[in-house]
Amino acid sequence: MSRLDWKRGRWSAEVETQQIGDGLRGYQPAYGDQVTYWRFDYESSQRHPVYDEASEEGRQFIGPHEIPVLDVIHTLGGDELHEGGFYTNDLLRVTCGFRQISRVGLTHADLRTSAYLRDRVAYDGKLFRILSMKVQGQIQRSDVVVEISATQLKSDEIANDPLFASYAVDPQAL
Repeated sequence: MSRLDWKRGRWSAEVETQQIGDGLRGYQPAYGDQVTYWRFDYESSQRHPVYDEASEEGRQFIGPHEIPVLDVIHTLGGDELHEGGFYTNDLLRVTCGFRQISRVGLTHADLRTSAYLRDRVAYDGKLFRILSMKVQGQIQRSDVVVEISATQLKSDEIANDPLFASYAVDPQAL
């Protein structure tokens, strides 16, 4: 009988993911970083039905949450093509342990990734909106590593969000 025929091994997938999570948590303080994260509050927010801009009370966010992460890649000046031409934004890619982001309320990052697209993340004095959230590591449907991709929000995009006024940059100051 070969090892592949064994029905049960010494470790279960749950034990393996727990040990990997512990290892990632040990790695993070020595080599990792952290980002500030705000969850979009769907219940309290009021948006214009057509333009998706804040109206009356405006968009509301839950947080800030400091999230320990494994790696952050901040790309300066990535270009996005819009109707009006090129729009230069910074790009952000965050790699984090699934258990770390679950502790701050991102419990369904593997199932409902679109639920997080209105969230905000801050890093290096800049504010970003979430573009995608992808599971990068998984053991038998137990998530281990998640990647968050985001793009910078400019001052005109956060004008109706007083919570983020400190991230607004005067274009004349550049």
